[in-house]
Amino acid sequence: MALNPFEQLELLVSERRQAFEDLSMMLSQDSGKIDGRVAIYFGDGGVDGYTGNFSKQGQLTVYQSRYFTKLWGNSQKDKIRDSFKTAATSKEFKLKEWFLCVPVRLTRQDLAWFDKWKAKQPIPIDMVDGDDLTQMLATANGARTRQQFRNW
Repeated sequence: MALNPFEQLELLVSERRQAFEDLSMMLSQDSGKIDGRVAIYFGDGGVDGYTGNFSKQGQLTVYQSRYFTKLWGNSQKDKIRDSFKTAATSKEFKLKEWFLCVPVRLTRQDLAWFDKWKAKQPIPIDMVDGDDLTQMLATANGARTRQQFRNW
């Protein structure tokens, strides 16, 4: 199976995790899915990209990127759960929805775990996977992200 552009980051750049976060959030912003990004300062608070209001009176939709390209083990699952928990228990905002962005098409085992886990959560959770990102990349809104791939 051919690698999608986001999986190919391993071949293009040394900091593939940061590159994936930058590209997936750029693409999400250009596609109108997020309003902006959060700079890392004492952690990102479980937020890479967001739409909404950073206050307890408002609601925030959060996008969190994770550059996991292999079958998920306990470490990857723990990181997903921890990222969600950080956002869900934030004292700075009220979490409305949470999206996990990953560069690959998941295996049925990973999908089964994710679906079971998200069903137990009190807040809506969804995923943007490599297929979704590749489809977004092919649209007119993906031009800036496609150019960044070319630059690398």
